[in-house]
Amino acid sequence: MPLNASDIDRLFKKIRDYSRIESKGVTLNRINQDFYSEVREALLFLKEIAEESLSKGDIDQYIAIREREGNIKKSLSLFFQKRYEKILRESLYDIEGKTLDILTPQEREFIMKMHNEMMAIRDSLIDPGKIQERESPEEFHEEPEIKQENEEPQNIPDRSRDLSRLRITIDYMPIALKDGNYYLRKNDIIYLPKNIAEILLKRESAVSM
Repeated sequence: MPLNASDIDRLFKKIRDYSRIESKGVTLNRINQDFYSEVREALLFLKEIAEESLSKGDIDQYIAIREREGNIKKSLSLFFQKRYEKILRESLYDIEGKTLDILTPQEREFIMKMHNEMMAIRDSLIDPGKIQERESPEEFHEEPEIKQENEEPQNIPDRSRDLSRLRITIDYMPIALKDGNYYLRKNDIIYLPKNIAEILLKRESAVSM
């Protein structure tokens, strides 16, 4: 079922509630087993509608969506810090079933991995005889490069014709495009696709160079 703005609002509230609960005590609390899947789905949804807004030239909506995405990630980061601090602490001890029951599948995988690594480090310190020597990597023989004579030059597309050189006049949220994020700051000199450049020029947010 497709997401909508109300779904994003509910998820944002859930993240803040979880973060507040984790901050209040030292014990782990139960969270929805599908929580991380919901977060990924919501962030993907926001990314898609942001790209759609950008393609339509609606910069105001694009910025609003990216700000919403940034607020969600900020709250999520606070939640991670509180919750995973507790998970790391629990990984130092023998893990009980009741601890695993309140974790999500992703967290169970994480805590078991960390527990095994912690125990391996502990054993190596207590009993040096348990330290296993690393196997030496297989010798790698690099194959000589074979140069073909009379090789025809490849046709490399010239993208410079599709870009415009601008000087940004105000700070902007990052613009996400297929070839990466463009971080726009006042007085930056940057090359942007012409369709994006035209939008910024019309809004007097940049000048041609």
